[in-house]
Amino acid sequence: MRLVAICTLLVCGLAAPSRGEIAIGTNLTILLDFETRPSEASVTAMNQEIRQLLGRTGVRLDLRLRSEVAAQEDFEEIVLMRFKGACQMSNMPPLIDERGPLAWSHTAEGEILPFGDVACDRIRRSVEDALFGGEKGRRDQLFGRALGRVVAHELYHIIGGVHTHGKKGVAQASLSGRELISDHLTFEPEDAARMLSRLRSKTYGGSDPYSY
Repeated sequence: MRLVAICTLLVCGLAAPSRGEIAIGTNLTILLDFETRPSEASVTAMNQEIRQLLGRTGVRLDLRLRSEVAAQEDFEEIVLMRFKGACQMSNMPPLIDERGPLAWSHTAEGEILPFGDVACDRIRRSVEDALFGGEKGRRDQLFGRALGRVVAHELYHIIGGVHTHGKKGVAQASLSGRELISDHLTFEPEDAARMLSRLRSKTYGGSDPYSY
């Protein structure tokens, strides 16, 4: 079983943005910026997975396409997720170099910033290698599920301000293709508790992800 590193933290040569407090009950908008937009089935499955995995935090999630956001629109709190590469399962050429993380977050002065990047090509390859039997007819939905789990992993770092990884579940450092598409994968209780503790008592990245 091949394991793939989910993410790495990159140090940005930027001043950290102003810090904004987030708490349980806060409206958190997640802007989704695709180089190649997935199928509607993949987007729906991804959004469902993110909501399911983050639902117990008490934060009200609003998932939006960046292309559909008005220029002067205001948000209470915001995170930008950029999806790199080919985010579609059908008619895509094979990935030659599949090494490297599935996603990465950014830090400045030791603080995790409110944006991350997702490597669609690597996730697509992991999913394709893991499919068998009747699952191949559901590849778009399962790809979306995998995307949702990778995004939730990055939100674990961003919302929780956590640089380390969990031992199991969505927060662990590496996941196999089977784990990315399996019917049951959640945050371990101790990892969910880290996010909740942060939401109750601390702050995380500011509300201007466009300043990079």
